[in-house]
Parts: sequence; structure tokens; C-alpha cells
Amino acid sequence: MPPDEKKEEKKISRAWLVLREICAIILWLFLSIKVFVYDIDIYLIETYAPSLRWILSYKFFILLLILSGILMIIGKKSIRRSIMYVMTYPLIALFWRIPKLFINNWVTIIACAPVIYEIVRSFRMRFILSSIAAASILCILIANDSYLLIPAMLMLGIYLIMMISRNLRRAYRSGVFQDLADRTRKLRIELESGESALLKKVEYDLDSGKGLKDYEQQLSNFYLFNAAIEVVAEKLYAVAKSRKPDLYLMGSWLCTVIITAIIYAFEYFALYKMDSSSFKTDHTMTFWSFFGFSFGKFTPSSISTINPVSRLAESLSYSELFCTLLILVILVFSVLTAAREKNKEDIADFIEEVRSLGNVLQKQFTQMYNIALDDVERALIRSNTVLIKWVRKARGLPQLPLPNTNNSADAKT
Repeated sequence: MPPDEKKEEKKISRAWLVLREICAIILWLFLSIKVFVYDIDIYLIETYAPSLRWILSYKFFILLLILSGILMIIGKKSIRRSIMYVMTYPLIALFWRIPKLFINNWVTIIACAPVIYEIVRSFRMRFILSSIAAASILCILIANDSYLLIPAMLMLGIYLIMMISRNLRRAYRSGVFQDLADRTRKLRIELESGESALLKKVEYDLDSGKGLKDYEQQLSNFYLFNAAIEVVAEKLYAVAKSRKPDLYLMGSWLCTVIITAIIYAFEYFALYKMDSSSFKTDHTMTFWSFFGFSFGKFTPSSISTINPVSRLAESLSYSELFCTLLILVILVFSVLTAAREKNKEDIADFIEEVRSLGNVLQKQFTQMYNIALDDVERALIRSNTVLIKWVRKARGLPQLPLPNTNNSADAKT
């Protein structure tokens, strides 16, 4: 096949792979929304193209025609792989795409470790409060009775208070890196005292081969564990030097600002539904009008023309001003100072403990077998070539040459 035709075929193949990825994402996103949230197909057609409602009655046959067209375009070999790929896409994304993304973005994942740890640690309470807040928002949107609107407003207020108090306490409680440093310190102390089961000497005999397999397995575990320690320490040092932890802190503060503005917008909207005379403006008020009014509290000047008139509306507006000042305090004294410094101290403490653990591990292993780390690599290069190559690549080291089998055999002879 000429080179030009090969290039053209590769371009078509890449375009098809991209199209297959897009189709899989759209299909599963559509199915997830339709099954768990809403009949999105009916909503889209009735909202944007009501004249095409007849399509809903014949959507099964239209889907068959679309699939037939795809089968005519692509080949027999590609169709089987593509169908299996699309049908199993959630498993592919969960067990391949996402882990691959994590592996290729070490620094970013480590920088996001505090927020992941925070979500996991307080998942139960977060889930309960978020569910109550979502139900309260739905109640405000669909209800007009004050017996439903008032409890919904109270629930949103409680959710906001707990969210702000949690952000204030964040800078003064232990995070993921501090917990990891404590666990690493305990492991190091166990290794130094000889109480850990990780370093139990394996008796072996080179002549008979007895215990040699267990010895090589322990060498592999030691080498892999030591390499993991060095890689983790290096990546953590890169995270500490970068600005990504600061971006995480700023992002969390910005999220607090947006959520606060949204909650107060629903509070204002609920109050307006109970008593429309609580606010005065020149145009028709909707939720988005109150969102602009709420978000304007965080800026020096507001373009919103809404004015609170009743005492309750004024009290609600003053409470948002107080929350605005409190959130600014969080930014200056918590996010940009205390939380930032504590996060760096925790990372530095964890790096120190990880390196100390590596030193203790190397010392104990050298005392047991009288073998250095470089000698471990040379001992394992023949039986664990893939492991050695992968570890050295991860550490950014050049690959070791394989030992010459013939020379080794001649030397033995």
C-alpha cells in the first residue's frame, strides 16, 4: 500500500476512534439522565422542536435505521469491537480511563488529595446534608405554601451554617498528609524495633535452591517498596514547590462563595413567593434575578435593581452581608495563611517521614542480607526484567543492560 494511502487510513481510523468515544459518552450520559433523572428526549423535543413530536412514536425504528447506516459505513471487524466498546464503556472508564488519568497526572492527584480525603472522611454527613438541601431547593421551586417554604428555608440556612463552620475549622484540624505522616512514623518505629513482619529474614540455600524463590520474592518486594518511597517523596516535593495546593485552597473558597450566593438566592426567592411585597423592583422577578442580587453582595457594587422592603427581607439581606464578611475572613486568615502554611508543613512532615522510612528499610535489609540497593537490581534484572525496567522508568533512571547469559555460563564452567 502506498504511503499516502496508509496515512489516509490512519487518519480515518483515528477519526473513527474519536467518534466512537464521543458516541459512547453521549449514549451513556443520555441513558443515565433518562433512567435516573428525567425523560430528556421528551423534554428537548417538546421545548425546542414541538413540531417533531411524531419522532417519539417512531424512535425505535429511527434508531434501527441509524444503526443500519453505521453498519454500512464501518467494516465487519470494527463493528464487533466498537459495539463491545460502547456497551462496556462504563467499565472501561472505571477500570482503565480513570486509573490511567490518575497515573499520568501524579502531581495534580496528590495536590487534590486533601479535598478527596475530606469528602471521604465526612461522606456520611455530607450526603445527608446535601440530600436535605437538594430536597429543600426542589420544595422552594415547586411549592407556594408557606408551610412548606419556611421549613425549606430553615434547612438551607442550617446547611449554610454547617458549611461555613466546616471551612473555618479546616485550617486547624489534621489533614490527609498529617494522618499519612503519623501512619508512616508508626511503621518506621515498628521497623526500627524489629517488631514488623515486613522484615523477617528468609533462609535459603543456593546449592539446593531451597527457599530461593521466597528470597527473590522478598528482594522484589523490598526493591518495589523502596522505589515507591522514592517516587512518592519526589512527587510530594514537586507538589510542595508548585502552586497547585494554593489553587486547591482558592478553588474551595470560590466554591464556598458560589454556594452561599445560590443558597441566599433561593432564600430570597422563597420569601418572594410567600410575600411578593418583600422586595421592590421595576421588572418581573425570577430566581435568576435574586441570584444576581445575592451574588452582588460579594462585589463592591451591584447592578441589581432589587431592593428589600420588609423587615424580614432586610434581615435576610444583612445576614448575607455578615456571611460575606465571614467568608472574606476565611480567605485572608484561613485559606491564604493558616490552611496554606499547615498544608505545606504537613507535606514537609510526610516527606521527611517517607525518606526516614526508606533509610530504615535499606539499613535493616542490608544488615539481614548484606546487600545494597544496586546489587538488588542486578540480582533481579534477569528474573524480573519488566519490574526493573518499569521502576527505573518511573524514577527517571536509564535502563540497565541485561546480563550476558553466555558469559555467565562460561564463568560457571
